[in-house]
Amino acid sequence: MKYHLSIPKMGESVSEATIVHWLKKVGDIVEKDQPFIEVSTDKVESEIPAPFKCKILSISYQKDQTVPVNIPIAEVEILDGFVPSKLEEIKENLIKLAKEDGYDEGMEETLEAVKDYVEKRLKHL
Repeated sequence: MKYHLSIPKMGESVSEATIVHWLKKVGDIVEKDQPFIEVSTDKVESEIPAPFKCKILSISYQKDQTVPVNIPIAEVEILDGFVPSKLEEIKENLIKLAKEDGYDEGMEETLEAVKDYVEKRLKHL
């Protein structure tokens, strides 16, 4: 299944990032959680990991280009059975649980907040 990777939101005030270096090239296989790109913001430099095992099919932005967060930067072929269409359903269920635990309405704006919430919850299981 094809999917578009993007630079995730890395903080409340961070709206864009500059590509420092592609760690992988078209045709490469990227393992889940393996960094595939290095980016820089006005606050930090960081490596972005792949959310699932995938093969890079195309790259939309090159080194030194500035890209808004959540804009597709690469098209990939998903190799591990992850189904992005389920993501919205999972997100809605997690937001519901988060609200029950007292998280604010603004967290719906970013999947990063949901990810952080899930990681915190899993630590308590």
